[in-house]
Amino acid sequence: MKFNKNSNKPVKSKSKAAEIEELSGEEEDPITNTTTSTTQIPTTTTTAYKLVKYCERSALYQTVFNGDKLIKKLTVTNADECLSACHAEKCRSANLVHQIGVLKTCELYKDSVVDFRRTDVITFDPGAVYFDAIKCYE
Repeated sequence: MKFNKNSNKPVKSKSKAAEIEELSGEEEDPITNTTTSTTQIPTTTTTAYKLVKYCERSALYQTVFNGDKLIKKLTVTNADECLSACHAEKCRSANLVHQIGVLKTCELYKDSVVDFRRTDVITFDPGAVYFDAIKCYE
């Protein structure tokens, strides 16, 4: 328990769990004149797709496709989940980009790099792979 230096009265303080529960905010400590900011880590909801048995695809490693027709962006843990989502959403291509730990962002597109006759639709990303010509079988 903390005590106020001037009055020796107990100082109320929030637990770490209470701080995390706040969506976003600032709290000023009158004793030290410091401001503390807390932000809740956003939760991610994902749709479970039926895993497909086998997928054929071309892969460009360390590459991200910046297409015009994004269908959906979701969080997955592996390429199989991304390809299964692609099959369910009838996409033509997908980016799988590493986020943090085992989490990856899967971006599903209705268009593909072959639809463009210019090079500005692909960019370098050392933590990504671009899948094209995806054909899956259940």
